[in-house]
Amino acid sequence: MAGLPVHTAADGRQLVNRVGGQTGCVRNQYLNPVSFTGSRMPDLERVVDVPVRRSRFDPDTHDGPVVAVRPDLKQIQAAPQPHFHRKGQLVVTRRGSVTCQVESGIWLVPPNFGVWIPRGMLHSSRVSSGGEVLMLFLEPDVAAMPDTCCTLTLSALVLELICHLAKQSQHYASDSPTGRLAVVLVEQLATMPVEYLHVPISSNPRLRRIATELAADPANRRTAAQWAARVALSERSLSRLVIAETGMTFGRWRRQLRLIVALQKLSVGTPVQRVSEDLGYESVNAFIAMFKSVFGRTPGHFFRRERCDGRIDGRSTDD
Repeated sequence: MAGLPVHTAADGRQLVNRVGGQTGCVRNQYLNPVSFTGSRMPDLERVVDVPVRRSRFDPDTHDGPVVAVRPDLKQIQAAPQPHFHRKGQLVVTRRGSVTCQVESGIWLVPPNFGVWIPRGMLHSSRVSSGGEVLMLFLEPDVAAMPDTCCTLTLSALVLELICHLAKQSQHYASDSPTGRLAVVLVEQLATMPVEYLHVPISSNPRLRRIATELAADPANRRTAAQWAARVALSERSLSRLVIAETGMTFGRWRRQLRLIVALQKLSVGTPVQRVSEDLGYESVNAFIAMFKSVFGRTPGHFFRRERCDGRIDGRSTDD
């Protein structure tokens, strides 16, 4: 392992950076091999990986405290490798959706939201076909960001600043116009509200079986007792297992998984009527009411956000 940089992950384990392939994806090995429990979670939607091409930019060797990039989406991989960065990373979706998978769960990033990935956290990110993303890399000491993975609601100002920085040279002086804008971005970013757009996942085979079947058929109406019988548990044992593994009740865990499926479908333009049917709602109004109870706004308003070019994305599917 001589010559390979060793870093400490967010959970305290030591990781070794390995560069592989022409795309320059960072592949990682644990010094004490363990399984990446989230790596076999079934896809909730047909998605493809978008690696950052190391031949153009390596965020971990760049010494800039705040760097924004628009990754090259032409080269893709069907199966992304879990990897980590020395810097904290914000993955911003401009079009389509991104799913970020860490050991503890799957995070969904609709258009104009961002998923924050702390430094050293093992993860893999996928973007929906035809999607568009921006990536922001932050040195650990420049921003008061969360130490856990989370989805952030990004204001129009923050989005515009990230878009602008991604168009600038990645080498800039701290007292330059770009440097001063970076300071404003960091200050604003720390105030962005968190959205709970994730579903906890577990290495427990019984829960993974339930998650797999629910992802494939989110309209499934089996009760907790019926699911328990299906995986050879009592209803009480299943309830205790779900709480222990995810921190949620069975009903909330199932609703959260359905919400992630719904957001993925809506973010690629699937009509609300079709999504409500796919999720087993009796009417589109019932689905919209549930969505609004969680997010405080209808699906149409949720996805109608300002674009980087100054236009408003007026796509509305329910009003």
